Amino acid sequence: MFDTPLLELLKLWGELVEAYHGKNGYGARTAELYAYRFCPDDPRRRGSELHTEARKQADKEAAWIARNSLYDLCKLFAAVYDDAILRIDGREPFDWFQHVDAGFNHRVRVKVTRRSRAK
Repeated sequence: MFDTPLLELLKLWGELVEAYHGKNGYGARTAELYAYRFCPDDPRRRGSELHTEARKQADKEAAWIARNSLYDLCKLFAAVYDDAILRIDGREPFDWFQHVDAGFNHRVRVKVTRRSRAK
């Protein structure tokens, strides 16, 4: 399900929890999450050789890992916090997932609001 290193995954989860409670340091209900945080270390992505085929392939794989892991993280978060509404760059997670079909390699803003509960 996740290719993200466990410690980083826990930190990302924590940022979503902070946003859920309106306490995220970036923007209260918004977490700013960077693609590189979702990716395991890959030696092909280190160094100054930016245009080798191995580097291009590694970058492409990293973008897919980041896309898939962010989507999985948001799905899991919404399942655990069933009153949470998540938007990735203003889109519902599945819509964002389909729209970013080549993966993502920079950053996203995930806004977490809460559905009001009927009394």
